[in-house]
Amino acid sequence: RTVMESNTAEADVVKKFIKSGKLVPSNIINKIVVNALKNIEQCKSIILDGYPRDIFQADFLQENLQMDFKVLFFDIDDAVVLRRLSGRISCTDCGTIYNKLYCMPKINGVCDVCNSSSFQNRVDDDESIIKLRLESY
Repeated sequence: RTVMESNTAEADVVKKFIKSGKLVPSNIINKIVVNALKNIEQCKSIILDGYPRDIFQADFLQENLQMDFKVLFFDIDDAVVLRRLSGRISCTDCGTIYNKLYCMPKINGVCDVCNSSSFQNRVDDDESIIKLRLESY
């Protein structure tokens, strides 16, 4: 998501894939992940949410990182995934994420963090796009 906010050709390519509901190809994602990991301070642990998505990305990660890693796979029913993702909203001012079904702001329509009343759905949290992503996964 950080790459999408940049003003680069790479960001434009990533945006096109995400808006269409398609997974960003491994060669692009692998490059983004390796560059991001090079730019963070040495730490004991890190969580990469949504990466690796397949065995090829896991192999790439293992070959290109000088650290041990574990992969967690959550086997969740598609209907549950659809309900969770389509219910996601975020504050447009500070980015705090909420869910219409599970975790709303304490005061309806007001962000708990910055008191903004402006919320949005992510482009790729549209039901049809979520279904495409589930099919490709």
